[in-house]
Amino acid sequence: MSRERAFTLRRGLLGAAAVAALAPLLPMARPAGRKRIVLMGFAAMFEGPAGLEGVVKALAERGIADGRQVEYVRVAIPAVAEEERGRGFAYLVPKIEELVLPRKPDIIVTVGTIMTKGASLATREIPIVGSVADPVDVGVARSLARPGMNVTGVANGAVEVAIKTVEFTKSLVPRATRVAVFHEGRQMAARFAGHYERAARSMGLEPVMVASIDPAEMLREIRALPARRVQAGLWTWAAGEAPEVAREALAARVPMICADESFAEAGLLASYSVVQQPVPPRLAAAVEQILRGADPGTIPFQYPQEFRLVINRRTANALKLTVPPDLLVRADRVIG
Repeated sequence: MSRERAFTLRRGLLGAAAVAALAPLLPMARPAGRKRIVLMGFAAMFEGPAGLEGVVKALAERGIADGRQVEYVRVAIPAVAEEERGRGFAYLVPKIEELVLPRKPDIIVTVGTIMTKGASLATREIPIVGSVADPVDVGVARSLARPGMNVTGVANGAVEVAIKTVEFTKSLVPRATRVAVFHEGRQMAARFAGHYERAARSMGLEPVMVASIDPAEMLREIRALPARRVQAGLWTWAAGEAPEVAREALAARVPMICADESFAEAGLLASYSVVQQPVPPRLAAAVEQILRGADPGTIPFQYPQEFRLVINRRTANALKLTVPPDLLVRADRVIG
């Protein structure tokens, strides 16, 4: 083979390799009549029956098959550094513009408030189906019943959980005037904790905000609560292991209420939480409506139908608290 021909062949192979490397970022031709659904999220969001692959399965169960009515494109958003996360929802927009929008999706499906809000900031035209803690609060819907924008899906009842948790705190710890609100400090955790803060103020309680991503620091903050004249604690979206948090709260003689039943099982005073229904089938239902021609702005967000109150009477007795009889009747579970 001549040197010139070898050079030409090598250049052709390199060119083909370059195109192959760029292919994931280039718009893909779609067969006529098929809708392109982009599944978007961090890598972990695709895993398990509750992940994005679960939406594919739920749609298949509805008779919507990959390769026939729809085609799926899976886009894993790279993990980001902590300093990027501090910028808020907007940090995702450049990544979505680079990795998702060039795929020309007909529908974007994702899970979690951060991803759903990031997608809505990146496009106001493409229908988005996702799960959100509070769609109205984060600005992806004008109301739950009639979103009015390009986003619909599942709401997680964050505001109702916060309000009812503070109400139960007042009933369980009537002497409390100052309550600590524990959270991680990251944007979504702080936003979630803000619901508790506002609810506490509206009910005449003084909230003391405690934020850290370090579990050891959070345990130290629990020990310091008596010195800060805090009579109760609200463990919201916070870093820590349930047995350690419960141990420190009991040692500090501070009643703590949370949104996770496992913490009440470990020894916190009570928990109030949403009874979680599988998210993928509910997202699939919204996707199906859009495929049939519905405007996402007219599809109501699906709201939790059931909430669960758990009271740990052993902890109440250890703290010398009297649980009101009406709360014992209302509780879905009483421990001890």
